[in-house]
Amino acid sequence: METGTQPASAVAKVILSRVVSEVKREDEKTVCHFNGGGGILLSNFLGALIRPGDEINFPLANDSSGTGTEIYIHKTSLFRRNCDLYQAPISYAAQPKADKRERLYVRAGVPTSRLGISSIHLPCEAVRDYFYVPTRRQPWERQTSLYDALRITPSASLAELRVAFRLRQLELRAAGASNRDGATLERAFNVLAQPELRACCDSLLKDPSAPALFPYGGFGSILVVGDRSRDGQTFFTTQILSFQPEHRERRFRAPLRNFDFYDGRAIYRDVRRKLEVTLDQSVMPITWDATWNQWRHLLGAKVELQGTFVQTGKYRHRNGQWNLVEWETALPSRIHVKVPANIAEQIEAARRSYHRFGEFWMPCARSALASSVSLWKESKCAASVGTSVFLATSMSLKSRGSPITTRFTTASSAGGRGASTFSVRSISLTSRQRSPSRHRNWVTRRTCFPSR
Repeated sequence: METGTQPASAVAKVILSRVVSEVKREDEKTVCHFNGGGGILLSNFLGALIRPGDEINFPLANDSSGTGTEIYIHKTSLFRRNCDLYQAPISYAAQPKADKRERLYVRAGVPTSRLGISSIHLPCEAVRDYFYVPTRRQPWERQTSLYDALRITPSASLAELRVAFRLRQLELRAAGASNRDGATLERAFNVLAQPELRACCDSLLKDPSAPALFPYGGFGSILVVGDRSRDGQTFFTTQILSFQPEHRERRFRAPLRNFDFYDGRAIYRDVRRKLEVTLDQSVMPITWDATWNQWRHLLGAKVELQGTFVQTGKYRHRNGQWNLVEWETALPSRIHVKVPANIAEQIEAARRSYHRFGEFWMPCARSALASSVSLWKESKCAASVGTSVFLATSMSLKSRGSPITTRFTTASSAGGRGASTFSVRSISLTSRQRSPSRHRNWVTRRTCFPSR
């Protein structure tokens, strides 16, 4: 863009409005020349939508050749109403809700708008026809499903989806397919590999008027067609032309003990890095099940994760107010896992340690339970809460010879619930005997009563 150099504080408030006289494509960019001289450099995708006579509004500080910049294109033709173009970076895209006419829509915020537009109004039909269809140029009635793009049934598991995705990638490469076909395949897998988006896709297949979620909560650059509201603060969209999420490449090592294991998937959440990764057994070649959560703390192995992470977020109600919680999520199609060479030996060693600990759990639990019941009956709190029944719910051991922590929950006759935590120490697990060590055991109890 041909502009002079000015301080950032000065150009932040300068909005240029120019009429296009000529559109000329040059290699990977398109140059739009203005009446009276000057021009602006745009992407070829956006430049193909501009015609001579269109009016372009943009902040002077913009580097408009990028996809994350803000630019408004007003179509001056009388036969092109509601066909203005608006490109801008968006933040969080809210959950679908109904307007006054009972039409479902999604509202996306424009956090750094310099053109006065604070939000983008996206009808759920526009979101559906852009993200949840394999062919965007066909109407919904003639569309096939994302499952058809992967050539798999809707009942497929996450691992089966990934295998089908890889097979289709190989087929497209062998056939010399275009990049558009590859992008469609990748989008189909990224939608179906996310449980919330997959449920949304299934509901749309049953009812096309169902709410359509904006994938991964927005956060990216969007190009839409529509018209500006009368007050100029909202852009009402009729069609989504392009969306590119905020993303970056990350590579790090993740301890297996920090994974949550489920049947068919494992989820890693890192509070410090603010990221989340969902894996299946085809991308991480380890066979697990939900019982691993009982002894995962004994796992010392780490796996190497490398992939593309997109920005996402969700509003959560805490302390009486709604707060936007942001984090990064790994795209399922671009995640790679490298496991240690001796991962099988480390897993077996952790499993043996857990079973060995189980030999000594029952005597410890009986001793702790008997001592707690005696102390409970003697306390004044027993009369106010009522007779309680102790149920062992969980136990943990971090290493051999360390304290064993067993958690019991109590159900009172009055309907309340409480919790008692026992710490039985001086138990030696290095011995192969079937009874605890003869050393003195200290039993401590902490009781938490329900709030009324």
